[in-house]
Amino acid sequence: MSGSDFIISPENGEDEKTSAAKRKKKDRKTDKEVAGNGLDSLSIEEMFEQLDGIIRNLEDGNSSLEASFEYYEAGMRLVKACGQKIDRVEKQILVLSEQEAGE
Repeated sequence: MSGSDFIISPENGEDEKTSAAKRKKKDRKTDKEVAGNGLDSLSIEEMFEQLDGIIRNLEDGNSSLEASFEYYEAGMRLVKACGQKIDRVEKQILVLSEQEAGE
């Protein structure tokens, strides 16, 4: 998977007003909407790959300020979704450990 193959990408070719309106709408999304954004179906490893791609795009310095901001937002959504997934896995491990200790 290359850096440009990630699910969340900036909207290119839009005027500033349209892009700003979409960003405002994105900001209102709840945690459930973030999870339903296709991110929940990704493995933790796939999320890390996408984050790596976003970081490479930001570090190469060829993106506009607008695109860089959108990459940053996409990265933060990935970090949040990844953290939620890791929390769920930790809880499952705790439950299994408690069950095993009780036997």
